Order: sequence, then structure tokens, then C-alpha cells
Amino acid sequence: MVGKCPNISTLRAIEPSYNGQSIILERAAAGAATVNAILTHDPTDTTSPDDGISIFVTPGGARWKADISQGYDLRLAGILVDGSNFSPVLKKARDAIINKVVASGRVNNVASIIKIVPTNFICEFKITEKVDLPPFISCGTIGGPYFEAGDFLDDYSFRISNQDFPQLTKAMYQAETSWKGATSKYWNQAVGNKPFFAMDGQRMTLRGPGYALDSGGNPTIETVGVIFGNDVPCELDVRNLMICDMKITGFHTNHRWGTYYTFMCGFRDCYFSRCWNGMEVPEAFYNFGEDMRYENCTFGNIANDAFWIKGGGEFTLEGVKTDFVGRHMLRIGPLSPVEFKYVSGHIEGIQGRTVFKDAPQSYSQSTVLIGKAVKRDVRRTLAGLSAEYYGIYQEYECPSSVYGQSLKVTDESHTSGRAGIKPNTPYPTLAGPPGNTGVYLKTPRGIDLRTPFPNSYSDACSNRINRVLGFTELSTGDVGGDLLSTDYAWAALKTGNAKCRYGTMADADPDGYMPFIIELTDPTEVVQLFCTNEAKAGTSLELIWGTASIRIADAVGDVMVSSVMACYLRNSVRVTQDADTKVFTATSTPIRRTFSESAAINMTTQRQGMPITSADYQAMLPQAASNYWQGNDFIQPGLKFTGFTGRIYVTRPFWYLP
Repeated sequence: MVGKCPNISTLRAIEPSYNGQSIILERAAAGAATVNAILTHDPTDTTSPDDGISIFVTPGGARWKADISQGYDLRLAGILVDGSNFSPVLKKARDAIINKVVASGRVNNVASIIKIVPTNFICEFKITEKVDLPPFISCGTIGGPYFEAGDFLDDYSFRISNQDFPQLTKAMYQAETSWKGATSKYWNQAVGNKPFFAMDGQRMTLRGPGYALDSGGNPTIETVGVIFGNDVPCELDVRNLMICDMKITGFHTNHRWGTYYTFMCGFRDCYFSRCWNGMEVPEAFYNFGEDMRYENCTFGNIANDAFWIKGGGEFTLEGVKTDFVGRHMLRIGPLSPVEFKYVSGHIEGIQGRTVFKDAPQSYSQSTVLIGKAVKRDVRRTLAGLSAEYYGIYQEYECPSSVYGQSLKVTDESHTSGRAGIKPNTPYPTLAGPPGNTGVYLKTPRGIDLRTPFPNSYSDACSNRINRVLGFTELSTGDVGGDLLSTDYAWAALKTGNAKCRYGTMADADPDGYMPFIIELTDPTEVVQLFCTNEAKAGTSLELIWGTASIRIADAVGDVMVSSVMACYLRNSVRVTQDADTKVFTATSTPIRRTFSESAAINMTTQRQGMPITSADYQAMLPQAASNYWQGNDFIQPGLKFTGFTGRIYVTRPFWYLP
């Protein structure tokens, strides 16, 4: 060993005194980080160029070489102690690797890790230029470094793509990717592995300049942390890659997918926070999106939308936490055919919709699955409430259009949050108002572990058993009292001086549904409003759930509402004979075995503490009545009203099986 050399300039002037000699290099240059790397003379190499990071050539043609078995060390490329030249130094290391690839004619199985190690106790590297990296290069970090882009306002900090490297040809990517002597028919494309990963189990951080809202609440800075994939057409794929162990915070868009020849990529063990949008998929795409994955990642404190997917793709989320989002968890563009599978994890604090699709502009279908292993915390902040709201609220939305139901959602997630919480909405359904008909919503099991709220009013997907939600202007006056009549869809049983009549369009609720108007003159009077459609409740003791939107109006006292069920089993037959013609006539009448009734909800106290006035409708917390113990031939669902005097209005009665 020669001894210790202070810098690379001195090293290049030192000729080895014997083959295989070693020397210690203290640092690349004055002001650069200490490296104390052992460089060794390679007597077998007389042609490799000086790359400024791993090979240093003397005037006599000797090659001093660094050990690159663990990666190309940025300290040898001249990274300064303060990290202020990080971007150009990283590009220098990148170019050294690319030049070797071009010289060798192959990408597959080359040394392509860039090692980023601490230069100080606070390991900070400044982003001063955007850096493009080809997908076969990996940046491995030690010490949990900070990539500081707080003063950098260009498009993006890092981009993983092939589009910027025309010197990397398809032939280079395909070289040595199949068996020896294989013809081009059997060649593959070389793939990378992890564009960013921690070599020591810590996490690196990429921090941006924020998004600087104006007085109208709109962002004024629109930078992106990472662009992952080709964002223009390119014949070389970005595929089979995972960015790992990275925290990205403080950008307009945390990361954006390049949508050309990019697939089978994702993020693992990453944390995305304090951005305007979490991830973005542009609208235009080609050969993009197969098996894109997020594994054990967190989207936290996102100001706008966590996922903003304008284009296509197939995304799978496993062990993903989405915590506190200012608007929608998943927003889908009007042309998007995305498939989005949230398999496992946690969703909490979504202030807008869990899934929202813009008004469709094509027949493209967007498909969303939220799986059984997803736990929901449904808290949100609503105006007029002093505390966070955990009750029922519209979770899914897609405007109706001429293209049919363009958003298909299957929600199998679970939450105990909504149970027992006073509704601050007129709609007891997960899909919200009746006009939200562009979404097909399926809840194969009760999304709530206690109260299974109904899915949707829409005839195209609703789990309700009553055929109609209301009535037309042809229905006037008092609601009839014959439950077995087939002339109309509604009937009411009344006691005392109680009244139940059809409202008019002048009484219609904000959604255009005319209400049933119920009046009691004494708190002991009872009205039972039934849908006369014959339904099937299934096996004995099976529960049927009921709810409605109710406006208390001028009612005084406790407006007590319960779900009821009239159960019919077998028929009584009455046979008569005409005395003159001797003809027998048989009349069969279904036998009503029981009226079963749920626990009652006090709508008066349910309204208290909520920003709901006597002019507003409020959803009733659903209640369940059980079937007749011997089963039934058919049932008729109903709601029972009692306990008050005065008038209430009832719209959209809704009965359903969980």
C-alpha cells in the first residue's frame, strides 16, 4: 500500500510501484466528504476510461479502481459535506454507469447501484436540478438521508424512465436476457429492481417546497416529487420496479405515474404526506398499468385527493393506510377505465367521498374493490358540529349520464363507527341521494359491524325490498287501509283520530319526492305505514331493516319511529254455494300471523345537537324487525309512528335485507 492520498487530483498523478498495489483516498477534493476509500491498481485493464467515480487513470495509463461491489459511492464522485452539489453528482454517477453499459453493449446484470451515504450527522442533500434515472439503476441509501427540494420549483425532483436516454438502445436492453445463442424471438428486456431503497433499514425523505395556497385556496406551486415511468411514448419498458423506504412530503403532487410502456411497478414501505394530491395518473396512456402495487404504504394528511386517476391502470393496495384526506380518497376521471383494488389496510378521516368519479364522457367502466381486510374509521369534520362526525354519510358518487353506471364499487370493508351516531343527513344510504344513479354499489356483507346501512336508492343496484320509494300525483287524499289490496303500493293502519295522507308537489322534499304527511292528535295514537308490495323475508327470525327520511315539522313530544313487519303464512279458504246454480265459490285469504316490531327511535332527541331544523329532513337510524318464527309466504314492511302530537313528513321509506 502506498499510503494515504488527499484527493483525486493527487491520486491521478501517482503511478503504482507494483501490480495490484492499493492506496487510501481521503476525499475526492477539498470540501468534499471524507471517504477513506481503498483503491487498487488493476494491471489487467489498459482501456477503461476515467469515469470520475470508480476508475481513475494516471498519465502512465495505470487504472486505480474503487470497490463497486456495494455500489458507486457518491463521495468518490465529489459530494460536498453540505450536500449542496447532490443533483449534479448523482447525475455524474448515473452517467458513469450508462457509459459503461453503452461500452459493454448490455444492461442485464451490470453493477448499477449508486450508494448514498451520510456526509454529516444531519444527512441532507440538496435538490438543485431535476434528475432522470434509467430504470436499471438503483439508489441505495444509508443513514436515512434528506433530499431537500424546498427551494426547487422545477417540474419534478426525480424521474424514473427510459425516455431521456437515447444512447440506451433496445438491443442493449435485450442483450444476454435469454439462453446462450437464442435468436431474437426469445429475447426479453432487462429489468431493474429498486430505483430507491434503504440499505440499512432506515427511510430516506424527499421534501418539496409545499404548494402555497392563494387567497382562494388554490395551490400556486405545482411540483411533483417523483415521476415513475415513461411519460411520453417510448419503446423501452419501465417494468418490475419497486420504490422502497421513501418518505415524500411537501409537493403539489406527491408522485405521478408515467403512463407509456410502464407496468408491474409500485411502492413498498413508503410514506406520502402533506401534499395537495397523493398520486396522479394522467389521462392519456398506452401500454400502462398492469399490476401496479402499493404495499405497506401510508397516504397521510393529503389536502385534496389521495388518489387522482384520470387514465387507466390496475392498482392493488395491500397494507395501505389512508389517513386524513381533505377531499376524496379516490377521484376518477371521466374517461378512466381504472381497476382499483384496496385489499387490506386502514381508511380514516376522508372529508369528501371514498370514491368519486367525474361526470362520465365515455362508456369506460371504473371498477373499485374495497376488501374484507380494510378497517374504516369514518370520522369527518362537518360544518355546524362541535365534534368530529362518525355517522352515515355519502361515500360514493358518480353523476348519472347517458353512459349508464360508469362506476362499479364492491365494498366489503368493516367499521363500527356509524352505529349509534345521529345522522346529519337526510339520506341513510352509502350512495347518498336518489339522484346518484351513476354508481353501482354492492355491499356483500354488512359494511358496519352493528348497523348495516343500505347501499343505494338506485333501482339498478339497491338492496331494498320495496319496489317503489314514493308515489305519483295520482295518489291523493288519505292513504288506504287495506294491506292486501293490489290497487296501490301503500296502506296505513291508524288508531284514534290519527291521519296519514299523501302529500302534493307543493310539499316535495329537495329531491322532488312527495312526502307522506302524518298527523296525531294524541301521543297514544298510532300510524303504521306499510308498503303493500309482497316481499320475501327468507328464513324464520331473519331480520328486515327499515329507515326513512323524516321531517319533524311542528310535532310536539317524542316522535317515536320503529320498523315493523306484517308476516303472512298460509291461507284461510271460505267456500260458498249458490243456492240456485249450486256452483261453489272459494275465496282464499292470506293469514297474517304477526306484526313484529323493532326497537323505537326517538327522532326528536335524534335531532337535538345537530344543525337540523324543523324544515329539514333527517335520516332515521335503521332498525330491524324479525320475521315470524315459522317463516312466511310473504311479508309487508312498514314503519310505526307514535308518541307526539302535530304533523311530521316522511319520504323515501326504505326496507332492506342486510
